[in-house]
Amino acid sequence: MKRDQPKDIGKIFRDGTLIDQALEDAALESKQAHQRRRLSSVAWRDGEIVWLDPEGTGQPEPRRKSGG
Repeated sequence: MKRDQPKDIGKIFRDGTLIDQALEDAALESKQAHQRRRLSSVAWRDGEIVWLDPEGTGQPEPRRKSGG
C-alpha cells in the first residue's frame, strides 16, 4: 500500500492480512532483539506462559521461583 494514499482502516480490519503481518513482524523483531541482548523472552505454550532461553533454541527455561 502506498503511503500517500488514504487508508481504509475498515477494509484493513476486515481483511486482517496487514494486521497479521504486522504482528508477525513485531514478534520476530522482539525475538531477535532479545537474542542479541542474550535476554530471556516469554511465550504462550499449551495454555501457559513460559520463559524461553536467550540462546533462541525455543526451549523453556526452568520454572522460576517467586521471590517475596
